[in-house]
Order: sequence, then structure tokens, then C-alpha cells
Amino acid sequence: MTQPNPRKAELIALSAEMRVLKALGQISSVNEGLMLHYKSRTGGTEFHGFYDWKERGYKVKKGEQGSALWSRPKKMKLHKVVAGEETEIELDKFAVAYVWHERQVEKV
Repeated sequence: MTQPNPRKAELIALSAEMRVLKALGQISSVNEGLMLHYKSRTGGTEFHGFYDWKERGYKVKKGEQGSALWSRPKKMKLHKVVAGEETEIELDKFAVAYVWHERQVEKV
């Protein structure tokens, strides 16, 4: 049996807290709340994905771990058979995406 990813488990737990803040109107999205959390925890101000940093002429320093966010939703279709009748359900699937801040990268 595969072990659960502890970083994804942490993301799920943090996201639950952010959903409460979103419901209260304090943030506009879960990812916005996650970014605010990471900014306060790391002191970073500029966060980008791996390829965004690469396009800007930087590389992620060896050993640096990114901060986890949810990717844009991807449509996923499930086929389910209930009482002999097949139905199709369309869901949004969110993958984990990682970003790094300016102190985790270096000029190439």
C-alpha cells in the first residue's frame, strides 16, 4: 500500500482553514489564503512556479522545497452504473502545484 503524501495532507488541512476564511469573506480564494500564509511563514514576497522562474532567468536552488497550492481545475468525467443505468458525472479535479519564493532561486 502506498503511503499518503505528507505535504498533500498538510495542504488539505491548511485548505480547510482557508475555506472558513473564504466563507467569512476575508479572502477571495483558498489559494489566496495559502499564499498569504506562505508569505507570512517564509518572508517571501514574490512566488512563481518552476517554469516561470526559468523564463525569468532563475533556477530553483538545489534542495529547496516549494510551497503547495492547488492547480487550476481540470474537468474529469466519471462513468457510474447505478441500477443498470450508466450515468456520466463531470467533476473538477485539482492537482497540487508548487511555487518558490525569491530567496529560493538564483540567477542562472
